[in-house]
Amino acid sequence: MEFEIKWVPELMDFYKYGSKIAFDAQGDVLFINPLMPAGTEIVKWQSNPFYQGARTLLQLPLLKRKMEYELEVGLESIPAMSALVMIVYFDRYGHRIGSKILDLKGGDITYPEKAYTYEIRVINKGAQEIRFEKITIRTKEEKKEDNTTEEIHG
Repeated sequence: MEFEIKWVPELMDFYKYGSKIAFDAQGDVLFINPLMPAGTEIVKWQSNPFYQGARTLLQLPLLKRKMEYELEVGLESIPAMSALVMIVYFDRYGHRIGSKILDLKGGDITYPEKAYTYEIRVINKGAQEIRFEKITIRTKEEKKEDNTTEEIHG
């Protein structure tokens, strides 16, 4: 499984106060807000959004419990490394049961056994500007298979 998470214009769950945001033809996003405080959530995607409120369909893929996944982050910040990615897990009642923080290089996660839904958030660590391309989430086996194929043909 491989899924690309994009920041589309229809996504309304982002920090708007004083922000300048531009979408280019390739679907990349330029977000500028030099006055946004550190620790503020810049943008959020949900695996199970309430359609009536969000007016959006699938934002994140469904993940299997106890399965390992890799997140590859396509995001640059100014100053460098001044944002982070947080994955937050919720149980079936909407209670937060855990989270994991990744830097802009991405990283690995294991979907918790008791998780029912999750969110992926980009958090400000003092960024004045970010350029967002995409976040790619894939099962760990796919990455290994891809590397094996490259080694055979490379």
